[in-house]
Amino acid sequence: MALKQWIRDTFGGYRVRRVKSIRTQLSCKFDIGPWRRPGLDGIDVRLAEIFGFSREGTFIELGGNDGLQYSNTLLLERELGWRGVLIEGVPELAAEALRNRPKAIVVCAAVTAETDFGIVAMNDLDLVSTISGAPGRVCVATTTLSTVIDNVMNGSAPDFLIIDVEGFEMDVFAGLDLTRHKPRWMLVETKNEETITSLLHPKGYELIEKLSHHDYLYRLGNYDLTP
Repeated sequence: MALKQWIRDTFGGYRVRRVKSIRTQLSCKFDIGPWRRPGLDGIDVRLAEIFGFSREGTFIELGGNDGLQYSNTLLLERELGWRGVLIEGVPELAAEALRNRPKAIVVCAAVTAETDFGIVAMNDLDLVSTISGAPGRVCVATTTLSTVIDNVMNGSAPDFLIIDVEGFEMDVFAGLDLTRHKPRWMLVETKNEETITSLLHPKGYELIEKLSHHDYLYRLGNYDLTP
């Protein structure tokens, strides 16, 4: 018997939206369903749990890779109807992300403290990329996170921001105007948690949970995504 039909028969009267939420929770718990969890260390599933399996949120994933490998937004997008932006500085990976994630907006750029165009050092090993023969230096646009939010998201900060830039977190934050753009949740990969926390705490963010050895989840005030 199909899972959705079983839920309808068991919990009769539930709306389809509720059915999908239950299906997603079961899929996450038992690792079933048409997708396979790409998130490293089960972070994507933990995020879905923390967000209460909330549906139809918005995200920006900085360090989008190919849109599949180790993505912490794929589950949110495919199973919970979230929409958002993938930012990837390696052109080959950005092209793959465009193919792999047709529902997402893909931005090929290096996010820094200023918007410009120039030569940016892109070491594929440092970026945990796996492009065969990737050049050490590529010519890509550089932009700020606030510029992306203004131009791609009409100035509205996402519910969830992921920053995974292999040590360049402070450059990214230098280009994010937190007086205008305040994501509700932020997941930051960093080896300098104290520095990031010291930066974000005065802006109203609280460190909620350490999700892996270097991944830290911050929440703005008492904001909650749970239904």
